[in-house]
Amino acid sequence: MKRSKGQRVGTRSILRRRKNERSRLNIRRVMHQYEEGDRVAIVLDGGQQGGMPHRRFHGRTGFIQKRQVLHGSSPSRTATCRRPSSLAPSTCAHSSEGLTMTEEERFLDFATVREMLYDAQERRGSLKYEQKWALQHAEWAASEARNGVSTKPEVFEELRTKLLEVETLAKHPDLAAKLAELMPATPEDVKAVFGSKRIVIDDSEISAVIEIVAQVI
Repeated sequence: MKRSKGQRVGTRSILRRRKNERSRLNIRRVMHQYEEGDRVAIVLDGGQQGGMPHRRFHGRTGFIQKRQVLHGSSPSRTATCRRPSSLAPSTCAHSSEGLTMTEEERFLDFATVREMLYDAQERRGSLKYEQKWALQHAEWAASEARNGVSTKPEVFEELRTKLLEVETLAKHPDLAAKLAELMPATPEDVKAVFGSKRIVIDDSEISAVIEIVAQVI
């Protein structure tokens, strides 16, 4: 299977860093729920402490089958990695409609992530290193310690749904989910979220976002 161009850029700098110099794992990627048949891409993450796939697999795509990633064509398919931190939903244009994840399925609030990890800890008795870090982060992010308001799944979903009524956010549902997580109280907070993707938003829409957040929480 051909590898997409540009996927291996920066892998050398990732691999030569010491563990204490590497970034932390992406919490969304660690907690993403995959089903059999989902198309995924293999990625290298400098924050992973062990079990990272070989760099030659970086950027390749495959399908979830019995919680293993298979690439190549039959009968030479092989499993290359088994950790969700080494996977990301594939954006390959050749993915069939039935295998493409919807945007709504990708958005989880911190409270939901925390409860999922509690459940995993209860069932398994212990968590992996990445999951322990994710749990600590989710506990803090879902509590009042972050911005004075605790996160609740029903509040997050209601806020995200109402934010999608704003014209600019309707085109960028990922930013609507981000704002629903952050619950901004000032125009500067809203601009910071849009500025991360270099998206211009009118002052009237900024005011609408702040008003929606105030009404919901």
